[in-house]
Amino acid sequence: MRDPIDGVPVGEESPWRKWTSIVATCTGFAVSAGTVPQAVTAWTGDVSGISLITWGILTLNVTAWMPYGVAHRSRAIVAVNVLAAVTAAAVVAGVPVRG
Repeated sequence: MRDPIDGVPVGEESPWRKWTSIVATCTGFAVSAGTVPQAVTAWTGDVSGISLITWGILTLNVTAWMPYGVAHRSRAIVAVNVLAAVTAAAVVAGVPVRG
């Protein structure tokens, strides 16, 4: 039996899926790491331009992806979203302290 999407036998990973997994993981870590400067600002700088609602929603969103990653046994999804949740939560926690 072959996978209807990429034509490889079920249970095997196609080069296309492997490549997209690598790219998605790399971009996920890059985006998550990109939130670190905002977290630093939330704790040390001017927080007047930081939207607590936006960062709160982002924190809930990335936290919701963690059980999905566990259910699908995807270490990449879990790891990327743990990093994103930590940095986003740092922003959410820092704004009221500095605000």
